[in-house]
Amino acid sequence: MLASTACLFAFCSEPRSQTQLVLPQRATTSLDGYTFENCFAYSSGHSHLQTLYHLSELSAVYGKSLQSIALRRPTQLQNNNSATALALSIDVSLSPVVPSNASTTFANNHGSNKMRVFAGTLNLPATPYNGGNPSPFEAPIPFSQSFPMSVGRNDASFVLDTVCTANSAGQTWYVDSVRIGAGFMQNELAEPSCSNSIGQPSLSIMVPDLDQPYVGGTFGISFLNLPTNVSSLGASRCALGAQGVGGSWGGLTLPIVLNQYIANSPPGCKWANDYLVDMPMQYSPTAGTLTLSPFAIPNDGALTGSEFVVQGICTDTVNTRLSLFPTSAWRCKLGSGARIPHSTVKRLADTTPPATSGTRYDSLAMIVRGFFP
Repeated sequence: MLASTACLFAFCSEPRSQTQLVLPQRATTSLDGYTFENCFAYSSGHSHLQTLYHLSELSAVYGKSLQSIALRRPTQLQNNNSATALALSIDVSLSPVVPSNASTTFANNHGSNKMRVFAGTLNLPATPYNGGNPSPFEAPIPFSQSFPMSVGRNDASFVLDTVCTANSAGQTWYVDSVRIGAGFMQNELAEPSCSNSIGQPSLSIMVPDLDQPYVGGTFGISFLNLPTNVSSLGASRCALGAQGVGGSWGGLTLPIVLNQYIANSPPGCKWANDYLVDMPMQYSPTAGTLTLSPFAIPNDGALTGSEFVVQGICTDTVNTRLSLFPTSAWRCKLGSGARIPHSTVKRLADTTPPATSGTRYDSLAMIVRGFFP
């Protein structure tokens, strides 16, 4: 039992000489970059997911044959997967395509030894959230024929290609995945009663990179739902602070009700950080947005886990007089920026017949456990 449990998290050999290997390797040692994949079994029942695993992480199984794979529900996503039956096909191959050079055309990424190893119905159970801990792998998906890992000198990746055409539950069955060591953003303060000159709060944001912020990457943000054609908004600033709600600024506990100290601030508006530095934002008078252009984050691993709070201060015009109007505030935590050598090409809500191409995502891979007798 102890040997079997250990095999959940690393390469190992059982008494029957069956080798098991978990990919990506980072999934055996760290929770850094854990994410979820919604393209294996999408709610609509139409999805195409192709992952290219760099062969540098499969050298231990060269010359062996892959007879089955197992998946697991996401570690971090706080949802419950519903039991479902999928109409699924799985193709595999060894390919000369380096994952970082993967084509968006699915067929172009396969090697000449492409093999269909599963076609039929896959039954998946209901799986609850496991409190942020890795869940057990599900029962292996048996292959109709074993795939030999006969790696040639020109091969660079192992390609795992799944196509789902029906999902009985009509709900996405999420699977565990690993991506770049990403940071996260969460709302620090949103005041629906803090209205700008068009009677709306600025609560929504848009970011250029969903993995931001991380060490060695960039950070940018756009604040939405602002008035259009108000020239004074061009003077707005984006402020970054080290403290947020519950912290302090100038001896005052955050958040601060602005109109208690600044007469020309609308009622109900609050300030939520300690304003260490600010930067200009670009105003779009047609879209009603304010954008902080992405700036570089130093590539210093010691910064991993550091947090900052960002909030916009806008020079809006209310009843022809200038007003200081804050946006919502967001807490940001820096990820490690660590990458994996694998890539994914995927397409959601596929067409019938299936589309031939998808979107490529570097440093993203579904977690799989392979069985090699």
